[in-house]
Amino acid sequence: MRARIDKTGEDNPHTLIEAAYSDQYFAALEGQFRLAKGNTETRLELKNIGIRYLTCRRSEDRKMRQELRKESAQLAKQTHKFLQILRNAPHDDIAFGLYMTALNLGAAMPNTIFPELSAHAQRQSGEPYFRELIRLLELLEKSALEQANHFRERPGPKVNLGLEYLVRHVADLFATTLNRPFTVDHHKPVAASKTFDFVSALVAPLDHVSDTEITTAIRAEQNKRRNIG
Repeated sequence: MRARIDKTGEDNPHTLIEAAYSDQYFAALEGQFRLAKGNTETRLELKNIGIRYLTCRRSEDRKMRQELRKESAQLAKQTHKFLQILRNAPHDDIAFGLYMTALNLGAAMPNTIFPELSAHAQRQSGEPYFRELIRLLELLEKSALEQANHFRERPGPKVNLGLEYLVRHVADLFATTLNRPFTVDHHKPVAASKTFDFVSALVAPLDHVSDTEITTAIRAEQNKRRNIG
């Protein structure tokens, strides 16, 4: 039986993934795709991807989608309010406080380079901390707004949110950990490739998804990354 079972079921996704992505499953996966055997970090990453897949699939329930959209919208709203407080507060006082607290705690300085700051200010002032805080909060606000939009009701066929997530993170895994090309043949209706086979192998124990859906999701992710690049 597929690990997803029923998107309204009570089974915990973590428990389902532990059963679906067993040691035997990983041994077969590692052999098929010539992965490092027993790599704990890779196995954990794949389990997390599977857990998120199941969570996303269950979020396709209308009531749950509405709740997730509400939560994301609320996060965006609260983050926006906090940004307004920071921008209206005494800038220098906050920056200095961040700098002194970081020194006392031995906290690392932000790695982000702000070209408009002098080399001295970049290394020995609170300005980089304050700007990094603002930068990350702005990113959080935009991310929450995008999530809220992602969960809105759309006309037309349902989107497999779990598959979108899984394919996106497989692409990241290929680029970073596995150092493999994330490819599929655009000239075939259903394109056999290592990428396609890998995604299929991850989805197979979890859900019934057609080859066409998988191919479409891979192509869509390729197009997104091509446009970003």
